[in-house]
Amino acid sequence: MESEGISARVVDLHTIKPLDRDIIARAASETRAIVVCEEHLVDSGLGVRVERNVEVTHVEDAGGRVRVRMRGPDGDRTCEARFVAGCDGAHSTVREALGVGFPGGTYEHTFYVADVDAEGPAIDGQLHICLDDNDFVGVFPLKRKGHVRLIGIVHPVSEGHDRKELSWDDVSKQVLQRMRIEVREVRWF
Repeated sequence: MESEGISARVVDLHTIKPLDRDIIARAASETRAIVVCEEHLVDSGLGVRVERNVEVTHVEDAGGRVRVRMRGPDGDRTCEARFVAGCDGAHSTVREALGVGFPGGTYEHTFYVADVDAEGPAIDGQLHICLDDNDFVGVFPLKRKGHVRLIGIVHPVSEGHDRKELSWDDVSKQVLQRMRIEVREVRWF
């Protein structure tokens, strides 16, 4: 990669607990970027808890810290942190609170992401993408055998629905049938 002008360094963050911020800052300075590949979500990541099905409802400056109000399955709560990462998409509450625009256009279709347990020829630990004129699906292997992330478009009949009302039933199954993928359980949609 160095011969192509790409400078990279691997830092195994699980071997430098507590987190050594100087090593990370030095690596970022030398390579001009940080990419985090994380397999230990929920409780054992980079010292934080990553949660799903939690909506950020408000973000505010708390004098050197950030105060975030959230709504989740267990109700509303507030937390404070030194920083917050806005990974909440095009309608990001975090981005809007910072006044950061979202330049670009929108797609004609609504896309979905689903983590599922499935079986079939394409559930083989490899990346698969199936495209046709009206549909597509990306099949991304996850760590556990038979567990994959599917990315595709929502069935056109459902396009008029509010995005928050969509479910797995709204997903076009035609391309999954063509790939002979049988979804046994939807774990996250």
